[in-house]
Parts: sequence; C-alpha cells; structure tokens
Amino acid sequence: MIKLMQYSFFKKCEVEKKLSTFILNQDRLSMGKHTEEFQNKFAQWHNRKHCIMVNSGSSANLVLIASLLNLGILQKGDKVGVNSVTWSTNIMPLIQLGLKPILLDVKKDDLNLSCDRIEEFLNQIKALFITNVLGLEYEINEIEKLCRKNGVLFLEDNCEGLGCKVNNQLFGNYGLASTASSFIGHHFSTIEGGYIFTDDDKLAAMLKVVRAHGWTRNLSEKEKNLLSCKEINKFEQPYTFEYCGFNVRPSEINAYCGLIQLDFLNEYNSIRSKRFKYASTKLEDFLYSPNTDNPAFALPIKAKSKKHKLKITKKLSSKNIESRPIISGSMGNQPFWIK
Repeated sequence: MIKLMQYSFFKKCEVEKKLSTFILNQDRLSMGKHTEEFQNKFAQWHNRKHCIMVNSGSSANLVLIASLLNLGILQKGDKVGVNSVTWSTNIMPLIQLGLKPILLDVKKDDLNLSCDRIEEFLNQIKALFITNVLGLEYEINEIEKLCRKNGVLFLEDNCEGLGCKVNNQLFGNYGLASTASSFIGHHFSTIEGGYIFTDDDKLAAMLKVVRAHGWTRNLSEKEKNLLSCKEINKFEQPYTFEYCGFNVRPSEINAYCGLIQLDFLNEYNSIRSKRFKYASTKLEDFLYSPNTDNPAFALPIKAKSKKHKLKITKKLSSKNIESRPIISGSMGNQPFWIK
C-alpha cells in the first residue's frame, strides 16, 4: 500500500530513538528552553528574524490574525482576500475573529492566485492572506509588489511551501508574516507543530502574548515596552492578562523533534524535488507546474473531466495507491462556507 503519509518522521528509527531518550531524561516537557532553541534555529534556516512556535499550523493562522487585531493593523469587519483552494483554517480564523473573507479563484495552470484576479478586488480588501498552494511556482513576487503599491497587507499561509522558492527567495518571506506547519504529512514532522515567521519586532512580541493566554510573562523588558505594557508589581505581573489570547503553546517534545528534523530538512526537500521531476518525465501532460524545481508538497494530477477523475482515482485505488482532492477542493463548496 502506498499511503499519503507513510511514516511519522523522515529517518524514522533514528528520530524515534533520540526522542525516546530525550523524554526519559527530562524533568519538564511543557514549553521551555528547547522550544526557544528550535525557534532560533528555524528562524535562521528561514532567513527570518523571528519564529514563534505554536501547537499547529492552524493555530499559527489563528494567532497571527488575533495579533494583527490586537495591534490595530486589522479591524473587525475588514475584508481579507483568500485563495478559493486552501485549507479550512486559513479562512475559519477570519470568520471567528470578525473579519470577512473574500474567496478569490485560482488559475487552472498552477492552482495559485494571479495579479489579474487580485486587481479586481484591490479596492475592497484590507489584506491578502495568500496560500502558496502545494509549493508550486507562481507570480508571488509580482503579487507582493501589487499589494505593497496599493497599501494591502500581504500575509502568507506557507504550510505547503516550506523550502520552496521563486527567484531564489523563499516562500514565506514575501509578506509581513507567514505561517507554516510541521504536521506529520508536511515537509518535516514534529508530530504536530505550527510557526509564524516575521521580521517585525512588535508583531513578534504580540504573537508570544497571544500564544499564551494574553499574558506578558514570556516577554523581555524591551518587548513589553514595544507593546506599551503597564508597570505591574512582580507578584501580580505573571498572572496579568494584557490582551485577548489563547493557549496554543507547543511542548518540548515537539520542539526537540524539530531540532532533530531540521538537520534533515534540506536533504528531505531535495528528495521531494527529485521525485517530482521524475514523475514529470512520465506524467508531464497530466501535472500542474511539471517543470518546477521546488520540493512540491504533493503530485497534483490534472483530470480532463469528472468522468476522467473517477477513472484515475479508481485506477490508483486498484494499485493500492492513496489519493485525495487537491488540498480539499474549493472552499466555496464546503458546508461551513455555505452555512
């Protein structure tokens, strides 16, 4: 059986052995020093100033949007453009936090947004929360320039594009901030895990506040000053909640998995890229973006019609090969959106 997710980790035995030893020798497994170490190393790998780790990629989206609201960068009622083909929790936090998502159609050739489509909505939207679909190459640099020129806040959901590039610049480094995931089916695994990357010091401080209850105990004095936090006595300060927040902290187990897996990430992405190129030589007429050099998230196959799609999925199933919709199809067809 060829499964969509075969193993929990790349180099499974090595990682599980190290992880077992780690757990047996730790006094504390809630968020601590290993989380801090991993955040710093992952930020460096990503060429970003800050990496804030949370418990999932979905939580990363929630924390990012909540932080932008807390800082007044976004306001409730603002309209935000999003891909029609994306994951549910790219859109749900917008609805849950009082913003208005606008679904934008993607292109048929690369499954991503285009400048032409975005231009139709520039006078309506305050922000564009774009999804880098499957890590496939597209005109992200032109889209970022278009948003900057028109004063539209540009954000990236990069859960499927970790390590992917256009013009030698990593996806996830175009907008004010980006999110990523290390769920077991993604580019590398920490079992569960999510990240917000940014170069903005004030936003990074707010992300830490929103990640943990809305309190400021995890901030430095410099970060507290950036957020204009009130002077509070040392006894009460650790239990004072300055802003609305959640509890979506990662564990030291997740962070330690990340410290191991980060050493393999470039190697793993190289394998992904080679496999995609090999498949392209066999299926060029049936693939989206067959000539990409990126370590694409999955192998997206074009179907000529619904009948053709059924034929393909039946054939794959008969060969014990799992398949799925591209992400989860159009969000406009999902029950939660229709309701």
